[in-house]
Amino acid sequence: MATNKETLLTKKIVKELEKRGFVVYKYHGNMFSEIGVPDLLVNANGAFVAIEVKLDTNKPTPIQ
Repeated sequence: MATNKETLLTKKIVKELEKRGFVVYKYHGNMFSEIGVPDLLVNANGAFVAIEVKLDTNKPTPIQ
């Protein structure tokens, strides 16, 4: 089970978005992927929404 606070927050966000009928893709970056891709890619009733999940203790990098 996930213990990372940011991971737990991400799961809560995904659960809420899916409950509202949105399609959510969790982007899992690796050493070969593009940098700066947001954590969640969402189809919200035909609109594209990108979400970068951060805790209060973390700041996004300029590319994010």
